[in-house]
Amino acid sequence: MRVFYILVLPVLLVWGLAAVALAQEPVRLDGVAPDTPLYQWLRETVIEKYKNRKLPEGAEPSIRYAGIRRDAEKALHAKGYYNPEISFTEATQNVLKVDAGPLYTIAAVNLVGIGDVAVEGVAAGDALEAEKVLTAQKKLAAAIRKEKCVFRLKLRNEVVLDHDSHSAEVSFVADAGQPAVFGETGFEGAPYIDDKHLRRFVKYKTGDCWDAAKIEATKTALIGTGLISTVNEILPEAPDENGVVAVRFVLRETARRTLLLGGSFYTDEGPGLTAEWRHRNFFGSGEELSLSLNGNFLEQAAGAVFAKPYFLRDDQKLKLSSTLGREDTDAYEKLSFKNTADLERKLSGKMTAGLGTGFEISRIRDETTLVSRNFALFSLSGQLGFDDRDDKLDPKRGMFFKLRGEPNLDLFGEADPFFKSTIEGATYFELDKSRNTILAVRGKLGSILGGGTGNIPASKRFHAGGSGSVRGFGYQEAGPIAANGDPLGGRSVLETAAELRFKVKEKIGGVVFVDGGGAYDAEFPDFQGGYYIGAGVGARYYTDFGPLRFDLAVPLNNRDQTQRDWQFYISIGQAF
Repeated sequence: MRVFYILVLPVLLVWGLAAVALAQEPVRLDGVAPDTPLYQWLRETVIEKYKNRKLPEGAEPSIRYAGIRRDAEKALHAKGYYNPEISFTEATQNVLKVDAGPLYTIAAVNLVGIGDVAVEGVAAGDALEAEKVLTAQKKLAAAIRKEKCVFRLKLRNEVVLDHDSHSAEVSFVADAGQPAVFGETGFEGAPYIDDKHLRRFVKYKTGDCWDAAKIEATKTALIGTGLISTVNEILPEAPDENGVVAVRFVLRETARRTLLLGGSFYTDEGPGLTAEWRHRNFFGSGEELSLSLNGNFLEQAAGAVFAKPYFLRDDQKLKLSSTLGREDTDAYEKLSFKNTADLERKLSGKMTAGLGTGFEISRIRDETTLVSRNFALFSLSGQLGFDDRDDKLDPKRGMFFKLRGEPNLDLFGEADPFFKSTIEGATYFELDKSRNTILAVRGKLGSILGGGTGNIPASKRFHAGGSGSVRGFGYQEAGPIAANGDPLGGRSVLETAAELRFKVKEKIGGVVFVDGGGAYDAEFPDFQGGYYIGAGVGARYYTDFGPLRFDLAVPLNNRDQTQRDWQFYISIGQAF
């Protein structure tokens, strides 16, 4: 009996494993070695298609595999096998048997209808693969347009098979129009946009070799201004007698004025409201003027911002802003009026640099000393930034980085001169191909040099804790605390955060996060008072304009500094 089990059980095990395999693989592919690219190609283009094929309601199961031989033949042709033998057997295990036959190669490559243009991407001796031929045709069309300046071009490929030699002659046949150059360019349909401003985005010059791709590039650039909603080009049927093509763009402007409303609710800050009126083409050249009001229980502000793009040069923007604000926190009470002027330049790609100056008059009551002082801070600033995130409100890939330095001088002499600097960044990792699970990581380091903490205006010190800092701790709670329980702030700050974001359904998602950091009295974080850690969970509801954020966080240590054991946050957009 023991011998029987030894002999029979392995057979039963093999049968069981085979049954599982059959259940998972409704069609078996035979005749092609499994470890070859051709086997993988047939699996991806044929087997997977029929494996996941859905039948109409009430259809006969027998039609599930109708057309599988034809699709297999097309897939083999695409890879250069033009004389295959294919059979399909329907049984308990459906079997697609393939004898690919000989691989056809390219015997010769010809260019007909035009000369002096090289064909790249295919050559005699190459396998006759459809994708290679089509890619070569696309490159050839671009080369003809660039080198010959043709206004109209029709290009097709002709493949003549020789079954005796298992080869083919590939010919690219060009029907090219006459050479042409760009003529004058005109615009219509955008009366509120300055013509000179529109011409900044034209990707060619009068007299340049004709290139239809530059028309598309110009249309894309015009749409990218945010001032234009649609662009259509009007071209003549043929160039004039001198080979000149006049171009006319018909534009449709977007709404020049926009009213924006936003809201939030944080347990430490209370309900918040933001209202903004924006004019995106104030003087006709893309100048943007915005007037805003925002406030919650702790902060209220009214501001105006004017931005002038293409200031002195095409890669430069000037931004002027004024803000009247009031803050009433546990650390200080402040009333201020601030004006800034910033010049931002695009260096390359997603890298920008900026220089600025600011002047702020404020009256600040330090809640820890109960002393009110007046300040007149004059500041200079410089910053370097990089941002290639795919979406500012809901980033799934890319990174953000900013380095900023700002020397300050109090013209009233109440505060010591000080230099404030910060470096912060965030990056995002896709943990699955569907981009439904994202790991987001953020960090920030700040330092103030010059003078003691008490000689720096309370509003300019670093504070930690709150929605945009260390969640779980209340606003400004993650740092030095005075004897009366009010936050002191510090000359340095460190913040870190890690967030795992995942989607449950198309519109519903979840988040698990851990935040850490704190503000410190020293010029650089010395962790006196500890490292504050908060953690929590959240939900996301994904809308067309961005995710709605609902986060619940608790402090994991230093609970004696918190006014409550949990914090709740509601806002628009991811935390970072």
